[in-house]
Amino acid sequence: MIDSATELTLEHGFTAVSLKDIEKHSGVSNGSIFHHFGSKDGILRELFVAERRAYLGAVGEAILGYDGDPVRAFGEGARAALRYHTDHRQRYQRLIVEFNISDWMHDNAELWIELAGDLQQPVVDWAVPHFAAARLPLLAPSLFQALTLGPAEAVTRQWLAGRLVGRPVDYGDLVANFVAAGLRAQLVRTPDPVAADR
Repeated sequence: MIDSATELTLEHGFTAVSLKDIEKHSGVSNGSIFHHFGSKDGILRELFVAERRAYLGAVGEAILGYDGDPVRAFGEGARAALRYHTDHRQRYQRLIVEFNISDWMHDNAELWIELAGDLQQPVVDWAVPHFAAARLPLLAPSLFQALTLGPAEAVTRQWLAGRLVGRPVDYGDLVANFVAAGLRAQLVRTPDPVAADR
């Protein structure tokens, strides 16, 4: 059922797919669909969660796997987002972008808040010692996510609109440097009063 719903959504967009379409494509009865998911909304929730886990999982792995300056790690997360957009263009467009701009997303905000918290927790745990050592600015996890994904997603939107030469992944260095520089600029150290008197 989920495979059928995913295929149909990738082809037509989730607003154009009906339960009847999923039933026909999957060969599963309407009763079974309702038993497992309750409604089309239940299926959409499954699609949304699976795609966000894949996308943000790839970004999180890149951050956690980077061995070096932690602000650069978030730049590597942005680079991973661009790779995901490039390698999974249709999935990104249909299962991320179209959900983001939909009424469905507004109506299911609590699902996104809960999922985002769950998915970013390993990165938060990794970041705690870097916050303590002032190697990362002390910002809310949602802001780190926005600052990491925002530039990558803006570049990809230009690509999807046909306004960008090349592919999103071709801009990996530029976007990674931009994200890292932005975070580095937010590092505020308390001045040493002894040094200030000298």
